[in-house]
Amino acid sequence: MLGFLFLLTIDWTMRRTTERYRNGIRWNFTSMLKYLDFTDDIVLVSSKYAHIQNKTNRLVANAGRVVLELNAHKCKVMRMNTRREGKVMIGREEAKDDKEFVLGTTVTKESGGTEYIMRNA
Repeated sequence: MLGFLFLLTIDWTMRRTTERYRNGIRWNFTSMLKYLDFTDDIVLVSSKYAHIQNKTNRLVANAGRVVLELNAHKCKVMRMNTRREGKVMIGREEAKDDKEFVLGTTVTKESGGTEYIMRNA
């Protein structure tokens, strides 16, 4: 039962974080991929630095509403084909850059696209 409540809480948090915003990567003509989640792993996806930072700020705020907290030391950023080197901040701490992450499958920088991906493990 506790696991189910946790999943409901994560789902609520992610819906509030991404609703009303059309920033992610284009999935097809009418929809966008905004985030992925699997148990307690969350992956935010965006094509612009400003979008990933705003999405991260909203995630921190919405998680705080349900007494959850992002651990900045566990959060990683993966940039694919980007020129901007701005740091993604979680509160006053920066998320470290990473070259790959695993969420059911391994995603690496060489996987393609121009995206910013922020993962909280």
